[in-house]
Amino acid sequence: MKNIDARSMPSRVLAVCLFGLVYGLTAKLGFNYSTISSNVTLLWPPSSISLFAVLRHGFWLWPGIVIGDLIANAGTNAPLGSILGISASNIAETLACAWLLRRYVGFEDALERIQDVVWLLLLGTASAALSAFIGPTALPPAARCPGGSTGRYGCNG
Repeated sequence: MKNIDARSMPSRVLAVCLFGLVYGLTAKLGFNYSTISSNVTLLWPPSSISLFAVLRHGFWLWPGIVIGDLIANAGTNAPLGSILGISASNIAETLACAWLLRRYVGFEDALERIQDVVWLLLLGTASAALSAFIGPTALPPAARCPGGSTGRYGCNG
């Protein structure tokens, strides 16, 4: 891990906050397509944004995911513990995918090689499945299946 110069700390804090704001606002847009409850959606655009940011600028941006999740879930009446649990799954998704791409694939950001595109799709999908597995466990049971519904999206109790 590189030592962080004290002079660069304010710019990093600003970058994390701006990343969190962009993440949170795109999450709010994703909630517009919510079909199950106010904070559960089938589309999660922030995943792509967070993966891009981490691959391009570094793993140190991960606190922006927490900030973004807090922004996104403001007003949804979700308990703070649930928001932090969901945030942990979103962090795991982003960092696992970025780490695997960098460590084992030799991923290049330019996406000029077919192997980079294929690995991005494969590991991006696998890490999204990781998040989809971890995230809902942070929700209270009533939020997982509102009204005891058994819909086509796998909410079967």
